[in-house]
Amino acid sequence: MRHADRVESDPGAGYASWRPAALPDPWVIVPSALRGALEAELKAEVAEGHELSSLHVTAIARCGACDNAVFRIETSPI
Repeated sequence: MRHADRVESDPGAGYASWRPAALPDPWVIVPSALRGALEAELKAEVAEGHELSSLHVTAIARCGACDNAVFRIETSPI
């Protein structure tokens, strides 16, 4: 079974209809149970006043070999 077939569908994440392609090792999709911790870590590491500090982000992928992560930035449509 491919990794993309095992990824949970989480309507609260805003991408319930999105089905990811398999990520290259060591990258994995972040399960909903772990998103909050990564999002809190990003918030703690971004300085007040930084462009990202006022945006809502959702952790979507992380690297199992290091501490890198990919976040979706939620913005208002223009």
